[in-house]
Amino acid sequence: MTNSAPLCSIDGCAKTQKSRGLCSAHYERLRSHGDPLYGGDLGTTHGEPEHFYKETVVPFRGDECLEWPYARSGVGYGQMRINGKSHNVHRLICRETHGRPPTPDHQAAHSCGNRACVNHRHLSWKTQAENELDKIQHGTMPIIKNGRWASVREL
Repeated sequence: MTNSAPLCSIDGCAKTQKSRGLCSAHYERLRSHGDPLYGGDLGTTHGEPEHFYKETVVPFRGDECLEWPYARSGVGYGQMRINGKSHNVHRLICRETHGRPPTPDHQAAHSCGNRACVNHRHLSWKTQAENELDKIQHGTMPIIKNGRWASVREL
C-alpha cells in the first residue's frame, strides 16, 4: 500500500501536510513569522551554509548588502551551526574581519541596518549605546506608534 498523504504545498518540500497545506515546519514558520519560507530553505544540504560562508561571504568585496540565505534567528540575524552550536553569522564575520570584540559587551553592529547582512564592510564592533545611535540614523530603531511597535522608517 502506498502512502497517499498529501505533500506540503511548498515547492521542493516532500514532507506530508500538517495544516493549511503545509508540513509542520513550514506551518510553524507561517504561524510564528507570517511567512512559511522565513529563514531560508528547510532542505539545506549539510555543509552548504559553511561552504557559502567560506566561498562567498569571506571573500566578498562588494559595497551592497550580502544577505545570509540560510537559517535566521527570530529577529532576522543569519545563523549557522558549528559543531552543533548555533552562531550569529554577522558576529563570526565581524570577528574574522576586525578581530575579537574590544570587550565582551561590544556588539557586531550593522552600518546598513539590515540584520541579515553579512558584508564585512557593513559590520563593526560597537557599544550598545553606539549601536542604538546607528539604529536611529538608519531608521531601524523600534518605537511605539499608535500602540504598536514600529520603526522610524514607518513614520
